[in-house]
Amino acid sequence: MTTSSTQLTTNTVTVVERGLQGAKGVDGTQGIQGIQGEQGIQGIQGEQGIQGEAGLSVDQANGLSGHYSILTDFFFGGSGNIVDIESSDVNEWVDVSFTPSTIDTPRGTVDQRPPLMVQADALGFDSATNSFNLEGLTEKSYVLFRAGFSINPEADGGRVEARLIFDRHSGTTEVDSFPIEVQVVAMESGADKDYSVEPIIPFFIGDTIDTNAVGDAGSCKFQIRSDVECALEMKEFTYFINAGVINE
Repeated sequence: MTTSSTQLTTNTVTVVERGLQGAKGVDGTQGIQGIQGEQGIQGIQGEQGIQGEAGLSVDQANGLSGHYSILTDFFFGGSGNIVDIESSDVNEWVDVSFTPSTIDTPRGTVDQRPPLMVQADALGFDSATNSFNLEGLTEKSYVLFRAGFSINPEADGGRVEARLIFDRHSGTTEVDSFPIEVQVVAMESGADKDYSVEPIIPFFIGDTIDTNAVGDAGSCKFQIRSDVECALEMKEFTYFINAGVINE
C-alpha cells in the first residue's frame, strides 16, 4: 500500500505533538516527562518528575565547612616566629611552632571550625604540642592544610620538605603514626636569601583518625625537614575543613 507524503507529515506532527505534551517543565509537578514513545517525555524520575530535596538551610550549610588559622605578628606589622634549623636538626623532622599574634591578639587565632568540632573541643589546637584535634570529624570529612613561611638557608642548593604527622585514635589495628609529606622547595638561587613558600597538604579523614568516641579522635601536627642549616620565619597556618555532615 502506498502512503502519501501528506499522510506521513500528518502522522509525524501528531507523534511530535503527543510527545511534547508531557514537557510540563522542571517544577517537579509533572517533571520532564521522558521518552516513552507517543506518550511523550515521561520523566527521568518517574511520574513525579525531578522534585529533589528541600535543600539545606543557611545555618546547616554554614555548619558543613569552616577553617582554623593561626596568624603570627608577621600580618600585623611585626615578624613571624623564628625557628632555627641547626646542625643537629639537619635531615631531621622538626616540630615548628606558630605563636598567635601578640600585636593584635584577638585576630591572631581565627577559629571558624564547623560546629561539631567546636562542640567536641572548644580549643581545637594545642600550642604545647602543636597538635590539631580532628575530633568532631567523620569518614565523610576532608581537610586542606596550608602553611606560610620563609626560609633563609646558610648554604646553596638546600632542600626543604614538609609533612603532617598523624596520630590515630584508640582501638585501631595500626598503632604507629603516619605522615603525608610534600617537597617544599629546592633553594638553588643562593644562600642567605629568603625563599617564601606555602605548602599545601590535602587529606581525608580515614577510619583511624576520625571521631571514635568523646575525647578519642585523631590529631595531626606540622613538621619541617631541611638538608642544610637555615632559619625559618613561620607566618601562618590554616586548616580548611569540610565536615561532610551537619548538626542534626
